[in-house]
Amino acid sequence: MDLSIPDHVEVTIRLCLSFILTYIITLGSFPLVIPQSQVVIIASVASAFTMILPTLLFSIGSAISGMVTNVLVALIVATLLLAVAATGGVNAYIGAYFIVALVLSGLRFTKEGSSSALLLMFVSLNTMGLSTVAEEKGIGFVASLWTESGVQNPNAVFRNTLIGMCWVTLCIIFARVIPPSRTLRFAFSRKLLPKVLKDVASFIRVTVAHHIRDDIDDVEDSDDDDLQEVIHSTTSESPLLRLSARRSDDINEKPKSMNDACIKIVQDASITLVPGLVELTALEPRIRRIFCECGSPQNLVTLLLDLTNAVNDLVFSSLTLRAFSKAGFQEIQIDGLGEKYEETAVTLDRCAGALATLNQSNVVAEASGEDPGNSNSAFDPIRLNFRAMRVEECTNNYIDAMVPIDRTHSYFDKSARTVYVRFLCPWIMGAGFGLILAIFGCFVKAFTPMTWKRIFRAPYYDLPKFVWCLKFAVGFMALVSMHVYWPAFANLELSTKDEATGARFSGWYLIAYAFSTTQTVEGTWKKSILRIVGTVFGGFSAWLALTASQDSPVGLGIWMTITSTTVAYFGLPEGLSSRFGLDKDAAWGPAYFSMTQALVTLEVYWGYGGKNDITLNRIVSNLVGIAMSMAMALIPPGVYGNSPRESKFLLEDQKRALRDCIGLVLEGSDSAKFHHLYATAKATFVAGFSEANENYNDANKLQRLCILKPNPRMKLELNNAAVLGSSILSLIRFGIILVEAEPEDEGSFAEGSEERRALETILEGLDIVDDPHKISRYHMHHQAGEGKSHERPNILCDSLNQAQRAVPAHTTFVHLCVYLCHYISHRELKLDNIYWGFLGKRHTSKGRRTTLPKPVIQLDEQEDQVID
Repeated sequence: MDLSIPDHVEVTIRLCLSFILTYIITLGSFPLVIPQSQVVIIASVASAFTMILPTLLFSIGSAISGMVTNVLVALIVATLLLAVAATGGVNAYIGAYFIVALVLSGLRFTKEGSSSALLLMFVSLNTMGLSTVAEEKGIGFVASLWTESGVQNPNAVFRNTLIGMCWVTLCIIFARVIPPSRTLRFAFSRKLLPKVLKDVASFIRVTVAHHIRDDIDDVEDSDDDDLQEVIHSTTSESPLLRLSARRSDDINEKPKSMNDACIKIVQDASITLVPGLVELTALEPRIRRIFCECGSPQNLVTLLLDLTNAVNDLVFSSLTLRAFSKAGFQEIQIDGLGEKYEETAVTLDRCAGALATLNQSNVVAEASGEDPGNSNSAFDPIRLNFRAMRVEECTNNYIDAMVPIDRTHSYFDKSARTVYVRFLCPWIMGAGFGLILAIFGCFVKAFTPMTWKRIFRAPYYDLPKFVWCLKFAVGFMALVSMHVYWPAFANLELSTKDEATGARFSGWYLIAYAFSTTQTVEGTWKKSILRIVGTVFGGFSAWLALTASQDSPVGLGIWMTITSTTVAYFGLPEGLSSRFGLDKDAAWGPAYFSMTQALVTLEVYWGYGGKNDITLNRIVSNLVGIAMSMAMALIPPGVYGNSPRESKFLLEDQKRALRDCIGLVLEGSDSAKFHHLYATAKATFVAGFSEANENYNDANKLQRLCILKPNPRMKLELNNAAVLGSSILSLIRFGIILVEAEPEDEGSFAEGSEERRALETILEGLDIVDDPHKISRYHMHHQAGEGKSHERPNILCDSLNQAQRAVPAHTTFVHLCVYLCHYISHRELKLDNIYWGFLGKRHTSKGRRTTLPKPVIQLDEQEDQVID
């Protein structure tokens, strides 16, 4: 009998138990261990963050090292600011506060980006109300904030704040430690990676079926004679004549299935490419295996990282297949690569099954034993089959370490010590070192000439991000200054008929401002709307609970548990995604509902004011912070997730990589320059695509909203950028093979040859934005890699089998270059036609236009669907 329950149901149960613990702690009376001043904070913060954070085991380490460490760092910064107030006065405090806010705002665009709002919020809350007191009483008062002790001592502000955060952490991790434990390692290696491999296998099969067996480039291929001449179509029959005999539903189905398959693997890659995701599995030590089963420690983090990198390389090659299947049409048909690619898909299915069951793939020896120099083996320029073999090898290595109990090694030999160090690093970095280094890095970056060049020199790469940091810091400073210099605002309270009053605005507008602001204009407005809805309904729910229960702690606890669990259930996505938190489309709506409900309920219950008084003032206070967030987002220039600005920069960098690759091939350069180029192109592509994709995802909330609607064309262009970037990386690897394996005396690209003229024509037609100040992301990565020894890309340099090939390898290289140039030209056109903004009416200025003189290639409207 199968007793398994759906993932999102299990997650809901875990969250419900976490709510129960939270409300027992905060509605009960525990004066010896819980500071009364922190009860409301514990309830509101724990209620929200237990929904937001993943319910996987690794988040225990993230919560402990993240929540407590962030607060500790914030309190240290607050101490320094209060010391400034004590010695220089409130004016000096405000000036120092702005500098700190500006530096901490820069964290948003680093890997510690989630800490930016949290740090500024805690720094503000722990200084703005105490700055005037510090000015009056001096340094002694600032020191007393740390030296005073006692959970019921109102002067032990900082100590009790840390104690409160420890209780918040306990409430959050409670839902994660309930057995059976669910680990990121399991979700990543046995759920996500098998899904990626199956998606790639499906993509390969769809590509083979639609672009190889059909004997056409794609459903919408044009009859352009120049294009067909370049691609060297082997048939004299017109593709349009063959297409006319096909059913219309088949014609429409092919591009749809291709796009769907492409979208899937691009979405998969956006997860597997996240830096540091695999490293988080170090926060899940296999304690039972080591101490109960006496197995020696295994370096699972490294093995899983190797497997993930192999899968990422496979994704790059598979995306290249879409371009190669068109550009290298004749080679695929005649050289037998179609059958070879189908075998690759079978290998990937086998690896997916092996990972899901932790049963080794038994065919790896046979697959790996294929003789690369075998004259009967088809040459694969994108190395797709080799990538699959590498994935299978890494899969078996990982399964070897997961399943058997190895008792042959000591707990303290060299390999064991390596494992311990690898597992300790995330804990050490999460314990504050990583955050401190990130803050220090932001401070140092502010004094780097390149930083200011990218801000104030055309095309102003980082100007929107700099303005975002400035606006975020100014918003905080404005709210803090209003609190410090405007007593009427600091003590503002909307009156009601309640006898019990005292519900001033306090600092809840700061909390609302901090958690309503994201890096994009669309994301900020949509998150603010979600916060408004969650705040209003959460406050109303608390008011109903207080009205119905008559301040009964049992009734209030039951009400909050039921309502919070209900909104969590409907806010969770189905399937494995539910274990990573709320649905990204409306994630903060349920969280803000639970936070506001707990805030209002607990403040009324503990006598801080009447229910009408607290409900009204807390809602309005939050709305003030939300309004500030939405207003600051409107100040131009803003970062728009639907804007093609970042994608255009990425496209220019991709053109630079293509130009340099062709140039190195024409000059017959040594492989060391190719290695440097490959490292530069890959780093540039991953960084540029990740930024553009992250901005789009941030803006892609509340998709049914009537304003700031996501542009599906932008998402399609991001997918096309992934295809282009992967293709250029494969082209560089292809170039390495040509210079290392092709005989030099063949004169593949000799002066006057047709292939050389084609490549020179491409170089002439590439219209690339000038970079006189060397500030593009491509140049930055290229300059950073100069003088360094770069690792050779993981490729197998086999025989090109020129005698057996219908089309020479260098001709295939030219075909792929020509097609990519065609692809780039369409990307330039389509990116210019993307509209964005509040009403979808804005668009960027016209960009560069790559041209190819006839008869090399000719673009027309009908070919647009071929490229897409």
